[in-house]
Amino acid sequence: MTEERRKTRQMKAVMAGVEIAKRLGGMDTRQAVEHVRIASLGAVAECRALWLFLKDRGIATEEQYQDYLDKGFDSVLAQVEGKVSEIMVYDGKS
Repeated sequence: MTEERRKTRQMKAVMAGVEIAKRLGGMDTRQAVEHVRIASLGAVAECRALWLFLKDRGIATEEQYQDYLDKGFDSVLAQVEGKVSEIMVYDGKS
């Protein structure tokens, strides 16, 4: 079940990435990739730190971690699709 959930989350990330690429349109590709890379690394580090803390303290279980990963991916995809708010690019323009 975990592998299936991971694949589903990856597909949602791909869909969000495609939507972002469409909205960025004319931005220089290298510049866009660099912005995404930096933002992604920061987000991954923060997320890992938080979940490690929660699991180490016994506040969250692996099952809860998986459940909330699903919710997180759903939330990001909904935001990218414009259901929650507009995407803001690095320079603050939408």
